[in-house]
Amino acid sequence: MSLSFLFLDNFCKLSDEIILHIFSWLSRTRLCKSACVCKRWRRLAYDKSLWRRLDLSGKTLKYGVLGILLKRGVFALRLAKTEILSSICFLQASSTKRFCQLQYLDLSMAVTTDENLSQILSICRHLRKLSIEFCHVNQEICRHIAENDKLEVLNAPLCTGLTGDGLSCILSACTKLVSLNIGWTGLNSASIANVVKCMPPGLLHLNLTGCRQSLNDADVDNLTAHCTHLRELDLSDCSSLTQNAVSIIVERLPELQYLALSRCYKITLKHLLLLRNLQSLSAVDAFGMLTDTAQQHLKEHLQSIDINRYPFSSIARPTTGIRRTSIWGLRVREQPE
Repeated sequence: MSLSFLFLDNFCKLSDEIILHIFSWLSRTRLCKSACVCKRWRRLAYDKSLWRRLDLSGKTLKYGVLGILLKRGVFALRLAKTEILSSICFLQASSTKRFCQLQYLDLSMAVTTDENLSQILSICRHLRKLSIEFCHVNQEICRHIAENDKLEVLNAPLCTGLTGDGLSCILSACTKLVSLNIGWTGLNSASIANVVKCMPPGLLHLNLTGCRQSLNDADVDNLTAHCTHLRELDLSDCSSLTQNAVSIIVERLPELQYLALSRCYKITLKHLLLLRNLQSLSAVDAFGMLTDTAQQHLKEHLQSIDINRYPFSSIARPTTGIRRTSIWGLRVREQPE
């Protein structure tokens, strides 16, 4: 047996396509190790087709790591509860600005500075779905978000630093928005009044929870005049709303399928019974408002409608339930080895 036969590398005979298919079964960690074998493996291991979806939730990203990953063509990225320590170092290699390919980005509860968050969003122009839940934002960050004119879903509950002007900037530019969650953002009455007038007419799903004294019946009137095709509306903990808001919703939103009015204490059982005139309605949440007897009475009169079935809103959220392997239905987490 010749020495040439003993040292023959049969892997070299395989095409790039076959090797890429083999590499697609490896974890990201093993891909990086495979890249150290030779130049060809390095080129294939970093092929964009292998880095399309990535879950880095709960990790700590040191200097430059995120920038390196974005250069590999990631389009769906989960950074929930991720600590981003420093800038992404994405633009230093070129004098011209380079934009990443991200379309789905989950930054829920990410730990980073305004500067880092601003830099991340400054290189995004193709975002379709974005979550910045429990993040701190400023006007510059809002302007960067507004530059994604194809944005369809924005999840921004519990955001601090969000102002009416910043939100109006986003809503005016992102006219393709269909799902929006800005619950518990602490917007004042003037900001709410301005924001509801800027809502895109094609909006289908909206969460405005937590506007205790800042959202009133007049705002609901303006909202429903602009967004007549709403299918899901969550106004829980908007305690200034009265029966007039219910009447407006019944009259203006014929396509509404889900309505949440939990802890809107000025709305009584009598007012909720008006919802039977909404033929499309399939679920109503009114937690904390009804006695057991009143709830049973409501169920008897709204027999085709589920009552108090959904204690937590899923509007615009990237993940729901206990499973955290996907964002907006796209699987990003690797199977355990």
